Amino acid sequence: MNTVTTRIFLAHTPLQVFFVEKIIEQEKPQKGIYILISSVVPANPNLFDKCILIPKKNGLLKLVKTFKAKLLLKKHTANNNASLFISHTSALLDNYVYYSLKRQQPDLSVNFFYDGILYFYDYQEKYGKTHNIRKLIGFLVGINYHFEPRIVPFDLIDNGLIYTILSEFTLGDKGRHVEIELQKKGYSTIKNNVLILGGKPSLLSHSEVREIYARIIRLISNVQNSTVFFKGHHADFSENFKIANNDNMPFKDITQSNPIEEVVEKYAPSKIYSYPSSALINLKAMYGNEIDIYCFYTKKKKEDLSKLLPIFEHMGINIDLI
Repeated sequence: MNTVTTRIFLAHTPLQVFFVEKIIEQEKPQKGIYILISSVVPANPNLFDKCILIPKKNGLLKLVKTFKAKLLLKKHTANNNASLFISHTSALLDNYVYYSLKRQQPDLSVNFFYDGILYFYDYQEKYGKTHNIRKLIGFLVGINYHFEPRIVPFDLIDNGLIYTILSEFTLGDKGRHVEIELQKKGYSTIKNNVLILGGKPSLLSHSEVREIYARIIRLISNVQNSTVFFKGHHADFSENFKIANNDNMPFKDITQSNPIEEVVEKYAPSKIYSYPSSALINLKAMYGNEIDIYCFYTKKKKEDLSKLLPIFEHMGINIDLI
């Protein structure tokens, strides 16, 4: 008698949930039970047999839901009939999966799925106050949180798969890679719509950010009939864009905390201008040649981009060093 496998996905951001949905769409039909544990409501809830939504706020409800999720994980792994999917080991429940359940059951299938550029290099996480919060919540729900700087332990993944969008650039055993297609179908742009993605990269000074904005503004201003949208980072209060623009180019400020994918879907730009970031890789993977992406950075700090440049070139993301 064949045991029905339960596939449990832990996802904490819109990108992670989107990627999980793509994994399921690409791998189905596979017999089994599909469960999502997340703080984000999935766009396609029908892909899952069960969803456990854990609020990011509301302390008491968060504790209760986290405890229930822990019990569910323990129950389904007790008979070794579950396959677990996490993006990294930093979050509390993901940490519990890898450093508690996996150690108790070495044959347990724990798979990793893409969560941006940290899959392309040996990312090291610094210890911060969020880890103290996780330790506290873990204590309250019976989880011993284990801090490890390498939150994607590629050299320790021994019996699971690594789901990624770019196997060529992803670390870990290539024999365990599964490449996932992210491109969205049926997306159409509005020809004259232009989107500028702003913010304050930590490695750039305010004057360097303004210089990048000024270059973008000059390029766009030379194109007639463009409708320009500016999405700054919701935590950036510098007004660098306003200073660089000097109120000369008309634009609509759509700064918000919504995921960039939602912004793109709503405003349908045909061109995106930005500084280099891993978000551009995700957008290019989703929309391909439907959107032209241009990014700018200061030439004297080119070394900052050593990990991104080969990927940008591979994906056809245009970069200009100024």
